[in-house]
Amino acid sequence: MADMNAPMSAADHVLCNAAQALVLQLVEDHAERAMLLDVLAKEASKASALNPLVEDVAIAAEDLRTIGLHGRGPGSPEWASARHQLQRALQRWAMWRLGVALDRVRAGKAVA
Repeated sequence: MADMNAPMSAADHVLCNAAQALVLQLVEDHAERAMLLDVLAKEASKASALNPLVEDVAIAAEDLRTIGLHGRGPGSPEWASARHQLQRALQRWAMWRLGVALDRVRAGKAVA
């Protein structure tokens, strides 16, 4: 069952950071994009499905990766749509992580 309080695994962090790096890429770099898509291919399946926001990022990242594998990369409507969905999932995830961090800071706890 999905749990918003479930801790993130190392694979969850790899997934979310690789996905962020991919959607934040400002200058087209084919080698970097290929590396990030490869990381997503290897790590997305390892991400936990315990947290629904991490699961949403994993699903959206896999959709974008699949579109890229079929030769429909940046510039195609399919890529743009899938990238937008991944951005939305990452924004929800980032807002959640911000809330967790703010709660810890306000409680005087170390943030990890």
